[in-house]
Amino acid sequence: MTADGYLQAVSSGLKANPAEDGIRVVFYESLGEMLMDLEAGKIDAFEVPQSTADYLCSRNTSMYQPYRFDKSYQNRFEAIITERMSDGFAFMLMEYNRGLRDQFNTVIREMKEDGTIEKLIRDHIESMVNGEKAPSVIPEQKEGRETLTIAITGSMPPMDYVGPDGNFSGFNAAILAEIGRRLDKNMELLQVDSIGRAMALASGTVDAAFWTRGTPNPQISEMSDEEYAAMVEEYKAVYSEDENEVMRTLSEALSRIKLDRRDLPDGTISTDPYFLDISVPVARQQN
Repeated sequence: MTADGYLQAVSSGLKANPAEDGIRVVFYESLGEMLMDLEAGKIDAFEVPQSTADYLCSRNTSMYQPYRFDKSYQNRFEAIITERMSDGFAFMLMEYNRGLRDQFNTVIREMKEDGTIEKLIRDHIESMVNGEKAPSVIPEQKEGRETLTIAITGSMPPMDYVGPDGNFSGFNAAILAEIGRRLDKNMELLQVDSIGRAMALASGTVDAAFWTRGTPNPQISEMSDEEYAAMVEEYKAVYSEDENEVMRTLSEALSRIKLDRRDLPDGTISTDPYFLDISVPVARQQN
């Protein structure tokens, strides 16, 4: 996508007040409810991660994506902009569990560096988008090891998915199975609906929960004002006029993404993201 294309996407997709454009925003707790209301004509479209949109549209010809992002970036500018607009898929833990969070982060970093996450993306996201059946994921269990209980929703295929047979499948289950293997811990997966995840974590029912962060780059959110200003000036020096306009618009809309705690309940922390995806609309085909 060109700089002009990114400017249009940023300007149209990050309105400060959607109501000014005659858009009524409705919030849902589950993908199933959104699908039913879209089919019934109660809503015109809904937003989901692009991987989920690809999965849904590949299986239902009555739905389509009005626009989608091409992730074959032509330059670092395009990659940075898309990252800034993306959500980060991570795991949420209680604040007192920083030690376990750091263990997760170490393993996530190793899995990125050795290519494991890319392989799991191919096997558990891209394959499902292409119509293949999701393989069941059974985390390795060994007697005598510590067991961690992790909440996943199972309602955001192909990332977070529980099959019709009740077996855990999808990318998150595969990620957790590999994390457990590397940490030498048993992973017990527990299906919890979206609204119940924070409560399950706070009550001690689970040790961690699948979570989607709107701040995928923790380095940016942790910068001082001086460090951030220096980074912006560095970008200005190398970007074109159009590219700088995109950065300005995006920074205004997202308040420089310094909202590190905007989507984390009080008393919780999150791992670094292991996957980034950008939200796109899914709409119903008009006859």
